[in-house]
Amino acid sequence: MGLFGNSDSEGGEKMEEENETLPHQVTQMRVSLEVEHANDWIRRVNHEGWDVYLFPDKPTLGQIRRIDEDLKRLYDKISENRPTDKEERAKVLHARQAVRELLEIYSVYDSITHPVDEPTINDSSDDGDGGVSNAV
Repeated sequence: MGLFGNSDSEGGEKMEEENETLPHQVTQMRVSLEVEHANDWIRRVNHEGWDVYLFPDKPTLGQIRRIDEDLKRLYDKISENRPTDKEERAKVLHARQAVRELLEIYSVYDSITHPVDEPTINDSSDDGDGGVSNAV
């Protein structure tokens, strides 16, 4: 039993679960807010007569990327066909920005939950003695 040990193993496991789920809960709450924000902008775009899919409550990374691509293509199409319609293009840009922010949350969360291993430094000229090979 260490300094912070608990003789009650159930209590320790419960506390560990709460600590592990807190980042997940915060992230889920943030994703929920961003999904709501993005869907609001997508509804504005759809009000202009377009059919861009809305996000489900818990979108996958693939769904987010697909909607981002759809919005990009829509922006390009509007730019080509009606270059003077700045209001409609602005709505699509705002929707795409909201989707990009959601993508950013996913990438940050992914980098936190799956940290990158630091490469080990293997010097082939090292003798393995731990000292300098050409010391004078």
